[in-house]
Amino acid sequence: MKNIFKNPVLKALTSMKLTVAILIVFSVAIVKATFIESDFSAEAARGLVYNTAWFEVLLGMFCLNLSLLLIKRGPYKPKQYGLFLIHFSMIVILLSAGITRFFGYEGIMPIREGLSADFIWSREAHLQLQVNDDFGSFPVRLFQGGQTASGKINIDGQKWAVSAEYTPQGSSHAKAPASVDMTVTSPTGESVKKKVFKDESNGASIKIGEQNATIWFGSIRIPLPYSIALEDFQLVKYPGSNNPASYESHVKLYDQANGIDGKEVRIYMNHPLTHRNFKHFQSSYDKDEKGTVLSVSYDPGKWPTYIGYILITLGFILIFMKDLLWKKPKVAALAFIVLCSSFSPVLAAADHSGHNHAPLHEKNYLTESNREFASKIVMQDFRGRMKPLDTYCRELSMKITKRENFDGWEPIDLCFSWMTNPQPWFEEEVMRVRFPAVREFLKLPAEQTHISAASLFTEDGQYRLSEEVNNALRTPDRDRSKFQRKLLKLDEKFNIYYNTLNGGGMRLYPMLGDQNNKWLGFDELHQIPESEYINSCKTAFDTFIRGISASDNEQIWTGLVATSKIQKEYGTEVIPSEL
Repeated sequence: MKNIFKNPVLKALTSMKLTVAILIVFSVAIVKATFIESDFSAEAARGLVYNTAWFEVLLGMFCLNLSLLLIKRGPYKPKQYGLFLIHFSMIVILLSAGITRFFGYEGIMPIREGLSADFIWSREAHLQLQVNDDFGSFPVRLFQGGQTASGKINIDGQKWAVSAEYTPQGSSHAKAPASVDMTVTSPTGESVKKKVFKDESNGASIKIGEQNATIWFGSIRIPLPYSIALEDFQLVKYPGSNNPASYESHVKLYDQANGIDGKEVRIYMNHPLTHRNFKHFQSSYDKDEKGTVLSVSYDPGKWPTYIGYILITLGFILIFMKDLLWKKPKVAALAFIVLCSSFSPVLAAADHSGHNHAPLHEKNYLTESNREFASKIVMQDFRGRMKPLDTYCRELSMKITKRENFDGWEPIDLCFSWMTNPQPWFEEEVMRVRFPAVREFLKLPAEQTHISAASLFTEDGQYRLSEEVNNALRTPDRDRSKFQRKLLKLDEKFNIYYNTLNGGGMRLYPMLGDQNNKWLGFDELHQIPESEYINSCKTAFDTFIRGISASDNEQIWTGLVATSKIQKEYGTEVIPSEL
């Protein structure tokens, strides 16, 4: 076997110099693609790097190099099994990436309420031709003005030549769609050239000689072996604003071949629907809020990739335990079980009317004893998670200002000041803005790091981010630019902050009789019909708030004690035992 690798070609293919050279080129390519994606778009990065033939050849060479090196270095001794597994797992991961690249695909599934869909529209644009009843197409990746593409389409056993020159969106005016000047040449050599707009439903009609034909530029329809019906689309908005906080689709799945007849599924952020190796993510929605847009991906390389991750983990475990493994096998076996159990969660994961009170003149107005007691008060966040008030306030301060102790404020003092004294805080520069394109959009000077909530409104009260945010939300997630993603983050930050200023988000009081153990915030208490219990909650909170307004720490203490007593008496089902 060793003699085989004396062959000059195999010797070159198994050279470590080749491995290093490939890794250097690969690293440079990844860095280049990252800059391209940041400056232009993910589509440009795919078109110029990831989906090019030279990049595929590079990965193929790397896989071949690793495979031959693996064979050349055999047979392996027991102490080398860890190195072998790491080596082998890299090959598995590369092959899995190849499976995904050549056999996987993505698309979008738009569905209106009350209707169903059994197909997706491809993510990749295609040049398409229909002559009589025969249809053909081929994919293209066009993203730069003047870029061209060409190919052949088989129509009734004959080859038709199709080429196109790309014009990007917004070239002639802001709302102009992307288009191509498409040239079609028949098998007899006759040609016709015509402009076609992207995703134009009826395409463009042409005539070549005696033949009538239709051409399109855009996504193609890909049928699915099942259907999904949209029962209800729900858009949840931030309190006091029209900006979306979250959105979700309540659907029914139908798959006759698998005996599924109307299985109810809820699709929302980080909770996709997976069926037949197709994964459906909540991606966007229709402007009238009566329809959803699901992003659908088919990835046959997913499970091989997971296997590769497991193998590489086992390989590292074997390397770290190699001495122990062969000298004390029983101890090694126990350590191996402990390590595997510690990795199991990782592997499993692989599959928000203000109260206009007097200003507070001092920072950190709470006494140490009041602050310590308040930190242990339990609250429920908007996801239903229970956490100490100190944890919530630190997370909130970090979310808004990017600091736990903003401008010297203790997190609890700061958050209560936001709630009880919203008017001056609305004018204060507390929201951190970092991303250059967003800063440029807001026209911020170089030395300004934070902005106020008030600065996001025009003189006539219009929310400055509204149009761009809505455009981003209606853009499928995978197609959003980095600017759109960062703008959505800023919009989320503003809405959380605005909600806090209006007394929302801090749910301190259990809602009696609620099956889901929901707790109520101060803003919600006033929406519940009065009762002895509701009045006791209001009294406790009002006492606390009046204490803050008057800088009266005795009154603050009284309100905190009353709140804690209500929680312990009525919220025991969800209060963590350690709290």
